[in-house]
Amino acid sequence: MWNFKKFSSKIAFIDENRSYSYKQLDIDTDKIIKKLSKKKNLVFILCQNSIGSIIAYISSIKKKNVPFFIDNEIKFNQLNLLLKNYDPKYIWVPKNKNFFKNSSNYIFKYQIYNYHLFEKKKHQYFKINSKLSTLASTSGSTGNPKYIRQSYKNLKSNTICISDYLKINDKSVTITTLPMSYTFGQSIINTHLYKGGSIILSKYSIIQNNFWKLFKIYKVNYLYGVPYVFEMLNKLNFFSDINSNLKVLAQAGGKLSNTLHKIISNYAIKTKKNFYVMYGQAEATTRISFLNPSMSSKKIGSIGKPLKKGKMILIDKNKKEIKVKNKSGNLFYRGPNVCMGYSINKYDLIKGDEWKGLLATGDIAYKDKFGYFYVVGREKRICKIYGKSINLDDIENKLTTFFKYTEFVVISNDINIYILHNNKKRKYENELCRFLKNKIHLNLSLYKFKYLNEIPKKKSGKKDYIKLENKLKNNFF
Repeated sequence: MWNFKKFSSKIAFIDENRSYSYKQLDIDTDKIIKKLSKKKNLVFILCQNSIGSIIAYISSIKKKNVPFFIDNEIKFNQLNLLLKNYDPKYIWVPKNKNFFKNSSNYIFKYQIYNYHLFEKKKHQYFKINSKLSTLASTSGSTGNPKYIRQSYKNLKSNTICISDYLKINDKSVTITTLPMSYTFGQSIINTHLYKGGSIILSKYSIIQNNFWKLFKIYKVNYLYGVPYVFEMLNKLNFFSDINSNLKVLAQAGGKLSNTLHKIISNYAIKTKKNFYVMYGQAEATTRISFLNPSMSSKKIGSIGKPLKKGKMILIDKNKKEIKVKNKSGNLFYRGPNVCMGYSINKYDLIKGDEWKGLLATGDIAYKDKFGYFYVVGREKRICKIYGKSINLDDIENKLTTFFKYTEFVVISNDINIYILHNNKKRKYENELCRFLKNKIHLNLSLYKFKYLNEIPKKKSGKKDYIKLENKLKNNFF
């Protein structure tokens, strides 16, 4: 997938210690490959945004092993469960982790930079599908028992398509804002390596001064983020500065509020930058569609049009394709980047392509008369009260757009609708009631309000609906 020799003199990665050329990546990964079994094996990687984690990933891909991306912050009991279900031959861990140093089941194999490679002593080999390239989480966490089986075709097609429409080249410089264990983070690495770009490996968050020192020193010109990242940038008044080196802003991993979409679009026009709104899912190797920067201010809230070689289809309740404009239906996607299917244990790794290029996204969307798509909610984020279907995402989006300085989560138990917010202003819920009465037109007795000091989020920056819904089930609210 990558041609490091083409960019051998270019810098691929920079961390707080040094820079690493594409030539160095080739040398380091070739050394590791010589230490590995000739068979195709599963490799666990406890991911960080560090050069050791990167080398572990690249060497696995080059060797045709299957890297399984796992968040480095995983709890030991969760990791043990994954080890039991998947039984990997190899596992890469940061050297400060003590999980396997005194293990009777694993032996130390190799060390490079800040990572140790361990090999299972008595490993019962199991066959893996030759087309399987990687395993990845659906949510950027390890709380989901289902993982995505990505093929080499999936990775390559998505990488080429994304790097082309974002116009990445060997002068493109980005900085990590997302964990490597998150599929969007992986995609950024893949696309910049494919085009010979440079990636700054930052251990800092965007609210820390050291992040912005790196941003300026290395003249970052590509900045990526999920909605939460852009919300934080807005709070940091990022969009009031010119940021002369920056050329591209690219958002994926969830829906921006229309208000924030407008702010960023106007900023991009004013400062002559390209702002890409992207839509995708891990099941489609991270991207499905994008909104061309030239249309960003004209199509607020749109996810744009499908990727090249891809097609988005709307299906109604009778399982027939919707061809009329502005009518909502279930969104399906067909393309070469649709993954092979899910796995829950090692026995699934021999399976072939179960989805055959067709993905049910689980989103509800419509298409306007110009062919631009708009997601209006999740199929599973629709509750039914008194026989009436209510789109919870629609309520949440309306609240977020009107109350600009408050975060909301809207959930339901099909009896009441719970409005969770982080605004502790007195009598704030009276304001919410007035708004809901005028804009949503539901009986106010359906609503329950709850102030939360902080809205729970996953490491990817997405709101943790599952955690809150579980609290609701357990009568926490």
